[in-house]
Amino acid sequence: MHWIYSAYLVLLFVLLSPGTFVTLPPHGSKIIVLFVHTALFALVWHFTMPFVKNLEYMLNPPLVAPQSKLDRVKDIYADAKSLIGL
Repeated sequence: MHWIYSAYLVLLFVLLSPGTFVTLPPHGSKIIVLFVHTALFALVWHFTMPFVKNLEYMLNPPLVAPQSKLDRVKDIYADAKSLIGL
């Protein structure tokens, strides 16, 4: 896991912990509040993770451009031809 994911996870956990900023539902039992905040955390994580992944990719681009599957197949085919002597 990259450091951006870890930092985002900790920030999201702190912000969505019951009693930090809001408790949903306001006068619910501890179990109901726990379930609501767990579901809220999961939904926010699910819908915002693509943006965090994009941010991580922009801050830490790969050193080598990813090779497409077709290019890899062509390279393997060329290597096989050279080994066989065709």
